Amino acid sequence: MLTLDLVTDSDGKMGVYCEMGGEATSELMENAMKAILSVNSTRVVLINLIGGLNRMDEMAEGITSYLRNHPTKIPVVIRMSGTMEEEGRRILSAAGIQAYDNLYEAVEKALHLSR
Repeated sequence: MLTLDLVTDSDGKMGVYCEMGGEATSELMENAMKAILSVNSTRVVLINLIGGLNRMDEMAEGITSYLRNHPTKIPVVIRMSGTMEEEGRRILSAAGIQAYDNLYEAVEKALHLSR
């Protein structure tokens, strides 16, 4: 909900909102990417990953797997924090994707890209 509030407070609009909950898998992340990017009005994907139960390496694997198999020109902005974060960042970095530490910066970047 904080992510949604930050986007709205910055005069942005959220077209699709997906909450995956705890113990998400890389396959679930890949399916979430598919669902979000199937919406024709999507201009930017903002992903806020917080991992206690969810492992950031698995989330990164799902994201990169989807993008490898379904290349898109739609920017993907990721904020990542939690379990296996260093490995998740390494996976994303190897795919040319930056992961932000700060949610405020990630929201700002996503809003900038959407305009």
